[in-house]
Amino acid sequence: MFLRNILLALLITAATLNAQLIEAWSGEVSTGNDKRILTLEISQFENTFKINWSLSEANIYRLPVGEFFYNQNDSLSAPLLIFNHPMGKIEGKFINNKFSDLIWNKNSSKIYLEKISDYTLPFYEKEYKINNKEIVLAGTLITPKGTGPFPAVVFLHGSGPGERWWPMFYAKEFAKIGIASFVFDKRGSGESTGNWITSSLNDLTSDASAVINFLKTMKGINPDKIGIYAVSQSGWVTSRLAVSETPPAFAIVNSGGGSTPYEVEMVYYKKNLNHSPLTDAEKEEAMNLVKDYLEYLKTGNNREILVEKINVAKTKNWYKAINIGRVLPSDENRKNWEWVSTYNPITDIEKINFPIMILMGEKDDLIHVEIAADKWRQGLSQAQNKNYEIKIFKNAGHALQLGGHGNFGSFPRYAEGSLEYQIEWLKNNILK
Repeated sequence: MFLRNILLALLITAATLNAQLIEAWSGEVSTGNDKRILTLEISQFENTFKINWSLSEANIYRLPVGEFFYNQNDSLSAPLLIFNHPMGKIEGKFINNKFSDLIWNKNSSKIYLEKISDYTLPFYEKEYKINNKEIVLAGTLITPKGTGPFPAVVFLHGSGPGERWWPMFYAKEFAKIGIASFVFDKRGSGESTGNWITSSLNDLTSDASAVINFLKTMKGINPDKIGIYAVSQSGWVTSRLAVSETPPAFAIVNSGGGSTPYEVEMVYYKKNLNHSPLTDAEKEEAMNLVKDYLEYLKTGNNREILVEKINVAKTKNWYKAINIGRVLPSDENRKNWEWVSTYNPITDIEKINFPIMILMGEKDDLIHVEIAADKWRQGLSQAQNKNYEIKIFKNAGHALQLGGHGNFGSFPRYAEGSLEYQIEWLKNNILK
């Protein structure tokens, strides 16, 4: 107990109070023949209002809105954001306990949201800030309603910035079956300090380790059943964690890992070029520059020559399709990006001995699905891991989304049965 209290003092720097929910609204919305349930939560902390929104069957749960206008009991105008991209807005008047008007991706539809009485969350939540050396990670612990101790899942981010809201849908569903979740802002995003742009794969892995260590100290959490949910880029964090001092007890990897980052980068740039009206010669010229860029990340050599090539390429028709200059690190920062050209996850995968499920979409155009699946299978077989599963969902893309990654022209949809598949795996492998 004494050691546990020491760890808590070292790991937790602050816990903040949650805003108080003052009202919630819910009702049917539609675009074309697609009908969903939209829910708005309006909370207040001191003199500040906060609004979150949820959309059924869309993996969207309690997303924060951007800047909004709210006049209590009178009117509301609020943008709806996904990955910080505006998808539309909701605006209207509160009249006779009803609220109307939704614009989704420029399409207007009439809606009627009714006020919900006695609205409560289906879980408990509390905010924490965790120290990882000089970095402070801000996150939320979500626990089922019950006594525990509960297994727990740490949700890890894809590439780029990332805030804690994206896994809230999964956290809610996992809480229903008795699994806790920790969702946090990626370093340099939201309320977390640091900068993901100047961080290496090992830095991101150390953040995951810090959260796992924190959860091991928490009352109500089973310290022997703390796993991770990795999406996209964090598939590589999964394999690095496997050889760290804090390997997870289990893992779900959604659309990531297996392949080398180099292979994924090549797929990404080729995809962009193939979607542009370019000749084969232009595509080849562009890919040669991409190879030069990846070689610089690997060795640090010839940066001046690369910059000259990029400046010349900016005059070419194909340059907008790759825009290498946008992601060119400085000489000082290159070491943090070197892993993109050098990391081979297979040697780490060969040491994974915990239960793991790999999920992919057959039509994922950001990774080479067959190569990634084969390498996961090869590495896990070499590890003699008897408790792994690889599931490829037909017609699904990256993150198991239907219609293409980031396609929110209509209400988002995900691979049919994918949530149920994950829930069943957790029941059979973690909750037994």
